[in-house]
Amino acid sequence: MVLDNDTLQKKLKLDEERRWLNPDELEDVIRLTTDSRLLDALMRPAGAVWYRPVPVPATRDALKAVGKLLGETGEFVAAMHDGAADNVWELHEVIDLEKQGMDVIREILGIMAGARQAMEDRVNG
Repeated sequence: MVLDNDTLQKKLKLDEERRWLNPDELEDVIRLTTDSRLLDALMRPAGAVWYRPVPVPATRDALKAVGKLLGETGEFVAAMHDGAADNVWELHEVIDLEKQGMDVIREILGIMAGARQAMEDRVNG
């Protein structure tokens, strides 16, 4: 970290006027803490979400599995027509829809990260 402990403590103290971290310092705090609560708090006001890719092997079978998951998700979303028809979404419908969406996103981003890692390992190894 580029800050000494005393400076960092002052910047994180709520009643200190000069407490604001600059973008580089904030990046260091995020990198060093890897705290998901911090990432949630930073993204929420922007209406954004964050994702930490977990590389998985980008194999033919993995891609087939994503295709299968997309098919299942498509069927699930099509079955959700009641919520969309009357534009009244129940909590359980929204939770199910969010879970399906996150599952698809996680799978695809994991394969993308795995493909990049395999490429970089080949180039650097």
